[in-house]
Amino acid sequence: MKFSRLFKEGILFWPCEIDISDGELIGDEGGYFPLFNKASDEADKRAESINDWHEVMSWAISCGLHKLACEKLKKNDKSPIIISEIDRIYVQSKFSESLFGEHSDWPKQIRRQYVNDLKS
Repeated sequence: MKFSRLFKEGILFWPCEIDISDGELIGDEGGYFPLFNKASDEADKRAESINDWHEVMSWAISCGLHKLACEKLKKNDKSPIIISEIDRIYVQSKFSESLFGEHSDWPKQIRRQYVNDLKS
């Protein structure tokens, strides 16, 4: 399974833009975004109905969008986050972390099927 395909399909579970005006920063790197969390929950439900690959991609996209939301709030920008502005390299790193990380429980045959075709 190729990253580009999973990403292309995974972003379809998400709205094109997400309101973060209700967000607040927590600590140096965190943030709490109720409207974003609602969109994330809905995307996860859609992804779960497809397969495990898409479920993990939805989580990785959520990480990327959350990072984007925190970056905007640090600049006092509460305008919506736009999915096309997501950092694909960051999303790929989170996806790979889930797939190959220390606590990964993915079977070897699944991990061997993954291809990182992201052009950096």
